[in-house]
Amino acid sequence: MKMGKETWFIAAVLISIVAFTIDCSLAQDEKVMPEKHLAGAHVIRIQSDRGIIPPSLSVKPGATVIWVNESKSLIEILFPHKKITVSCQSPVNFMVDVDGSFVSNKIGLGAMASICFIEKGAFDYIVKRLSPGKSSPEAELKGKIIVEQ
Repeated sequence: MKMGKETWFIAAVLISIVAFTIDCSLAQDEKVMPEKHLAGAHVIRIQSDRGIIPPSLSVKPGATVIWVNESKSLIEILFPHKKITVSCQSPVNFMVDVDGSFVSNKIGLGAMASICFIEKGAFDYIVKRLSPGKSSPEAELKGKIIVEQ
């Protein structure tokens, strides 16, 4: 049976669509499963049902703290009280607000933000869970990073 150019083209498109669909469904099943400690880094998970895990974390100076959004909402992380004045390297998904405090960008599901802490002290922070289309957060969770010698 001889196939024309149009038949080959249609077959190639269908095979590409099937391959893409399988690849996408496999990618959706994979979850980011960060380790608790990654060579000087510590992972904090934000979950819808359990909140901040762990809510308080003690680290050594020079440690990087990584927040991973595992909730069903956008989140925003802010350090409202004690200002972080020095951090090593460039914070990921954080910026310095007009009052001098670190504030994250909006962080989507599976995305992360991180800061490398140098200063000794206790740093309280707030995680705001944001609902799409609403001006006020649906929840505010409180956490703490303790940088000790």
